[in-house]
Amino acid sequence: MVDTVIGLLRAGRVADAARIYGNCQEDMGYNVLAAVAGDSNAERKAAEMFLASKDFHKAAEIFENLEDYGAAAKMYERADDYYMAAEMYVRAGDSLHAAENYEKNGNYQQAAEFYLAVEQFEKAATNFERSVNHFLAGKLYFRMNKMQKSLSLLQKVQKSEGEYFEAC
Repeated sequence: MVDTVIGLLRAGRVADAARIYGNCQEDMGYNVLAAVAGDSNAERKAAEMFLASKDFHKAAEIFENLEDYGAAAKMYERADDYYMAAEMYVRAGDSLHAAENYEKNGNYQQAAEFYLAVEQFEKAATNFERSVNHFLAGKLYFRMNKMQKSLSLLQKVQKSEGEYFEAC
């Protein structure tokens, strides 16, 4: 079955390969990945097949191997793998989308840092707060002139933390 799919991909018959792949009872996706590895044209056709079959994770892996990080990020996002999507957006140089995906994945500290890099201060403050970094969240709210929120967070900085005196 794998050989048939590979033959169809190399012949450029992506739709036929996708139909066979989609109807297969067992997961032969990693066998297909292994068979096309190193042949960039066949890899692109396999990515199209995985996309047509809605196997976004395997399509993402191919795009990652081809160093097309933007496309890989979008596929990982469609596969609901937000951490890998964020990592691919970082490699693609898209800090805003990286921040959004880190946030979706619950990596609030990383999300805050990337939001800060793209000057999305409100979102950065919210994510610093979620990551229990009261000091940085408080400083950002102070910068945005949200004094009540800032004061509330800065008061949560513990005596044992290095930023305690600055927070006071």
